[in-house]
Amino acid sequence: PVLWYQSWVRRKTRQKPRDQTSEDKDDIKLSSNFYVQIVTQIGGGILFFTVFVHMIPDVRNNFEVYLRSNHSIFSNGSDGHNATSIEDLRLPYLEIAICLGFFAIYLTEVVMHSLLDRRKTGHGSYTSSVKEYDETSAILNGEHTRSSRRNSSHSIGSDIVIVIEHRSTEDIQINKQLISRFLHGLVIICTFSVHSIFDGISIAARQHPSEIWTVFIAIASHKLMIALIIGVELYEKCQNFLFVVFHMTVFSIMSPIGIFVVIGAERSVQSADHEANPVVILLSAIASGTILYIVFFEILQKTRVDKLKPFMQFISMAIGFGLMFGITTTLNED
Repeated sequence: PVLWYQSWVRRKTRQKPRDQTSEDKDDIKLSSNFYVQIVTQIGGGILFFTVFVHMIPDVRNNFEVYLRSNHSIFSNGSDGHNATSIEDLRLPYLEIAICLGFFAIYLTEVVMHSLLDRRKTGHGSYTSSVKEYDETSAILNGEHTRSSRRNSSHSIGSDIVIVIEHRSTEDIQINKQLISRFLHGLVIICTFSVHSIFDGISIAARQHPSEIWTVFIAIASHKLMIALIIGVELYEKCQNFLFVVFHMTVFSIMSPIGIFVVIGAERSVQSADHEANPVVILLSAIASGTILYIVFFEILQKTRVDKLKPFMQFISMAIGFGLMFGITTTLNED
């Protein structure tokens, strides 16, 4: 994707080689591409269908199975026959867990954006200080050049010192820029890595093969575009191919980590039914909340689809919803 993006940017730059405005520069960003935004909205419709038609109903059904089990903490009797129904609970525990996942991702986004803003401010102050140093050095060089006509031997020694100072300052600036770019990319990837962990949890928490394939297709269709956009964004920020490879490797292993988390939870809490495992139920509810955040705050947000008209955005979401409905119907018939 990075190599394809480089050729695409070169082609766009050749089309508008002169007098580029800020809007023209924004058009070069892959996330601002018209077709990319359409595909992203289709993926949003797929996720919308999955979370409301599959994930939340399954979590509710599993929670009710857990309430009827002998191991339920809500059982009134030791035999488990007098278990409290979900309607009799004073608190909607399931909905609270879903909201917990929503706010967990929200908090992660806020913290990461705060770190990015802080790094931008620090980098800006460092750049201004280097600029002031260069201007001061230029003035000193000018004064020194005028004085060199009177004392040539002294000027040679001073010139050597000034050149050494400039070289050391440039080396420090290059090293700090590399560290700043690496950390900037790491902060970006951490946010999406949290999403990916819960994506893996969503897949592993399914019981039947048809449900696993449904959730897998929904998440994979969304993550395909996310991985493409993140890879390009990381290359824009880091300007280093090795940094991009490292960050994308971290991003890629997060969903398998989420799957292993569910496997570990199943083994740690022995239960007669997979559906009656309280840890899996809790993780599934939290994962549902994270996908809700992605749909409503990351995909449907109008500022992120500035190239699409509202009706086109609606049509794209409806196409994704309809595709997932057809896939689900086909899998259920099989």
